[in-house]
Amino acid sequence: MTAVRPTVGADRRRRTPRPGTALAVLCAAQFVDVMGVTVVIVALPAIRGGVDATPGQVQLVVSAYALLFGALLLPCGRAADRFGRRRFFRGGLAVFGVASVVCGLAPTAEVLVAGRAVQGASAAAVVPAALALVTATFPEGPGRRRALAVWTAAGAGGGALGLFAGGVVTDLAGWRWIFLLNVPLLLFSVSLAGRVLPPDPARAPGGARQPLLPREALSLGLVAGCAVAFVNTAATSSAGTLAALQAQDVAGLSAAATGLLLLPFSLSVVLGSAVGAPLLGGLGPRAAAVGLGVIAAGMACCAVATGLDGAPGVALLGTGCGVGGLGLGMSAVASTAVGVGGVAPAWQGVASGMINTATQLGTAIGTASLLGLADAVGGPPAAGHRAAFVTIVGFTVVAAAAAAAVLSRPAVTSAPAAASGA
Repeated sequence: MTAVRPTVGADRRRRTPRPGTALAVLCAAQFVDVMGVTVVIVALPAIRGGVDATPGQVQLVVSAYALLFGALLLPCGRAADRFGRRRFFRGGLAVFGVASVVCGLAPTAEVLVAGRAVQGASAAAVVPAALALVTATFPEGPGRRRALAVWTAAGAGGGALGLFAGGVVTDLAGWRWIFLLNVPLLLFSVSLAGRVLPPDPARAPGGARQPLLPREALSLGLVAGCAVAFVNTAATSSAGTLAALQAQDVAGLSAAATGLLLLPFSLSVVLGSAVGAPLLGGLGPRAAAVGLGVIAAGMACCAVATGLDGAPGVALLGTGCGVGGLGLGMSAVASTAVGVGGVAPAWQGVASGMINTATQLGTAIGTASLLGLADAVGGPPAAGHRAAFVTIVGFTVVAAAAAAAVLSRPAVTSAPAAASGA
């Protein structure tokens, strides 16, 4: 009689994914999706001439992506939980690749804006699914913490490098290549994802019954953190766009030189994030107000720079952007810590999604509003840019004062301990 060896199960026949390779695929997607927000900023003057875009269409090239990205993060995250994270991840990457080709070959401004909107919507499908796949690939412990740190760094690196890479690629190969260069990496990631990422569960527990935004996830700290995150990017994303236009349209810099001018902003964000952690330990939630104050100081430098000619104006513009990036890093660390710190562990994923949504909506609404204001002022471009920078200083100072008052309340400062108890 022949002995029958017990079967391990059909699902175990699948080759065990390599966590390092899986993390590389997920980080590559995060890098490309976040870079998609900033990579077009320096290229906007070239795009404007290439497709004969109006000022309103130029700001939509930035804001359409960020608006769809931010608005769909929460619903796409919930849908990925219900219908399959790996499926959503691969599908979102594939659509992003198609939209990149549409943007790169766009014959008109309308087609380009439509392609950017599809890019933003598909990025919203990819990012929450990717974060969930990171936690599914790495079990709780130091390995997961390291993986999350790498994943977060990939997003920060994409946003920072986008400003520089957009200028260099535009000068060397033309603005269309800032979209087309994505495609080979995306195709490779889609093909590799099916082999290295963990399979989808049959259905996330209670996925269809849980609300999109449960009341248990709301707290004063989370609302304040989202508000600060919104102001952070409404100020700095619009300022980066205004600085790029000022440098090229007024100072006459090339796209590559403009990318170099804005590089200190990217480096300062990293430095501000490093400073933000000890600052948060010393001041608590009020560290967010300090960061907003530093942003306001940087934007004041940029406003003054628009009235200076030649090298002094360019130097002060770059300095102002660098100071603003420092404040952004400080404030972002504090707003994220405050936002998720007051939420029970079961809902911290939703809280993170809300803060990310506020961040992207700040980029979209701030850029659209302030570029519209600059265009409405009339006269020489520098006058409109100056008015927009002064407006940024105004609402950032008001936000800093409000944050200092709200974030001093016991309901916020004691929230992390309460959440831990929950």
